[in-house]
Amino acid sequence: MDWAEVTIDVRGLSCPTPQVRALEALKKLGRGEVVVLMDERAACESVIRTARALGLAYHVQMNGQEFVVRVHKMEELWASRLNATELTEVQRVEDD
Repeated sequence: MDWAEVTIDVRGLSCPTPQVRALEALKKLGRGEVVVLMDERAACESVIRTARALGLAYHVQMNGQEFVVRVHKMEELWASRLNATELTEVQRVEDD
Protein backbone atom coordinates (compact mmCIF):
# COMPACT_ATOMS: atom_id res chain seq x y z
CA MET A 1 0.00 0.00 0.00
CA ASP A 2 1.25 3.51 -0.83
CA TRP A 3 2.21 6.12 1.72
CA ALA A 4 -0.55 8.68 2.37
CA GLU A 5 -0.87 11.85 4.38
CA VAL A 6 -4.11 12.92 6.04
CA THR A 7 -4.50 16.31 7.72
CA ILE A 8 -7.16 16.93 10.33
CA ASP A 9 -7.84 20.39 11.67
CA VAL A 10 -9.15 20.32 15.22
CA ARG A 11 -8.34 23.92 16.10
CA GLY A 12 -10.95 25.30 18.46
CA LEU A 13 -12.00 21.83 19.65
CA SER A 14 -11.31 20.54 23.15
CA CYS A 15 -10.56 17.06 24.47
CA PRO A 16 -11.39 14.34 23.75
CA THR A 17 -12.44 15.38 20.22
CA PRO A 18 -8.88 15.84 18.83
CA GLN A 19 -7.84 12.43 20.17
CA VAL A 20 -10.95 10.71 18.79
CA ARG A 21 -10.56 12.30 15.35
CA ALA A 22 -6.87 11.37 15.22
CA LEU A 23 -7.76 7.75 16.05
CA GLU A 24 -10.48 7.72 13.39
CA ALA A 25 -7.99 9.01 10.80
CA LEU A 26 -5.43 6.39 11.84
CA LYS A 27 -8.03 3.63 11.49
CA LYS A 28 -8.75 4.64 7.89
CA LEU A 29 -5.09 5.07 6.96
CA GLY A 30 -3.10 2.13 5.62
CA ARG A 31 0.46 3.41 5.86
CA GLY A 32 1.30 7.05 6.23
CA GLU A 33 1.02 10.06 8.40
CA VAL A 34 -1.82 11.79 10.18
CA VAL A 35 -1.13 15.50 10.64
CA VAL A 36 -3.18 17.02 13.46
CA LEU A 37 -3.54 20.82 13.65
CA MET A 38 -4.46 22.10 17.14
CA ASP A 39 -4.50 25.31 19.14
CA GLU A 40 -4.81 23.86 22.66
CA ARG A 41 -1.90 22.41 24.64
CA ALA A 42 -4.18 19.86 26.35
CA ALA A 43 -5.35 18.58 22.96
CA CYS A 44 -1.74 18.29 21.80
CA GLU A 45 -0.78 16.34 24.91
CA SER A 46 -3.79 14.06 24.43
CA VAL A 47 -2.81 13.19 20.85
CA ILE A 48 0.80 12.58 21.97
CA ARG A 49 -0.35 10.24 24.75
CA THR A 50 -2.50 8.37 22.23
CA ALA A 51 0.44 7.92 19.85
CA ARG A 52 2.64 6.69 22.71
CA ALA A 53 -0.04 4.28 23.96
CA LEU A 54 -0.29 2.79 20.48
CA GLY A 55 3.48 2.62 20.03
CA LEU A 56 3.40 4.98 17.05
CA ALA A 57 6.18 7.41 16.14
CA TYR A 58 5.26 11.09 16.21
CA HIS A 59 6.77 14.54 15.76
CA VAL A 60 5.54 17.73 17.44
CA GLN A 61 5.98 21.22 16.05
CA MET A 62 4.78 24.51 17.52
CA ASN A 63 3.85 27.35 15.17
CA GLY A 64 3.11 30.40 17.31
CA GLN A 65 0.09 29.41 19.40
CA GLU A 66 -0.68 26.37 17.26
CA PHE A 67 0.58 22.80 17.51
CA VAL A 68 1.18 20.35 14.69
CA VAL A 69 1.52 16.68 15.62
CA ARG A 70 2.53 14.25 12.89
CA VAL A 71 1.70 10.64 13.80
CA HIS A 72 3.39 8.00 11.64
CA LYS A 73 1.63 4.72 10.92
CA MET A 74 4.16 2.43 9.29
CA GLU A 75 2.25 -0.84 8.92
CA GLU A 76 -1.25 -2.03 8.20
CA LEU A 77 -1.13 -4.27 11.27
CA TRP A 78 -1.80 -1.23 13.47
CA ALA A 79 -5.40 -1.48 12.30
CA SER A 80 -5.88 -4.39 14.67
CA ARG A 81 -4.86 -2.18 17.62
CA LEU A 82 -7.17 0.65 16.61
CA ASN A 83 -10.46 -0.84 17.69
CA ALA A 84 -13.04 0.18 20.27
CA THR A 85 -11.19 -1.65 23.04
CA GLU A 86 -8.00 0.24 22.27
CA LEU A 87 -9.84 3.55 22.29
CA THR A 88 -11.20 2.74 25.74
CA GLU A 89 -7.70 1.90 26.99
CA VAL A 90 -6.24 5.12 25.58
CA GLN A 91 -8.99 7.17 27.21
CA ARG A 92 -8.33 5.38 30.49
CA VAL A 93 -4.62 6.36 30.29
CA GLU A 94 -5.65 9.95 29.67
CA ASP A 95 -7.89 9.98 32.75
CA ASP A 96 -4.98 8.98 35.04
